[in-house]
Amino acid sequence: KLHSLLTKSLSIFGEKAPPERLEELIGIIEGQDDLDARFDVSDADDIDRLISCLFMALPFFVRGASGSKFLYYLNKHIIPVFDELQEERKLDLLKALAEILPYTTPQDSRQILPSIVQLLKIVTGQPSDRLGEDFSEYYKDFTER
Repeated sequence: KLHSLLTKSLSIFGEKAPPERLEELIGIIEGQDDLDARFDVSDADDIDRLISCLFMALPFFVRGASGSKFLYYLNKHIIPVFDELQEERKLDLLKALAEILPYTTPQDSRQILPSIVQLLKIVTGQPSDRLGEDFSEYYKDFTER
């Protein structure tokens, strides 16, 4: 049902849709995921729904819609418990995250960067300090822009 609604909305709004219309569509997708609800790490449906919604929203992020609410939710509820997720869902979540991050605003990027750094430490199992690399200069430069 959601897919047919989005398809119909796309045909109504068209390729040259103003950002306000894209935001309306993102709002519909956000409503499907219920980003105001508490995330239950043990509920596979919660993470599946989030991943599906991220991929549904991707074309709108590419066209300029804001992903702030999704990023806030990921930053606040998902990334802190990433290591507790089921193994098969971790890769799917990382793929979805990698797809949407290039379309974040500078403000959103600055807010989620520390969490992404921590996530990379979890995923690689090798914190940068164990590798003998110091990224603090790059981090400071990025956050001061």
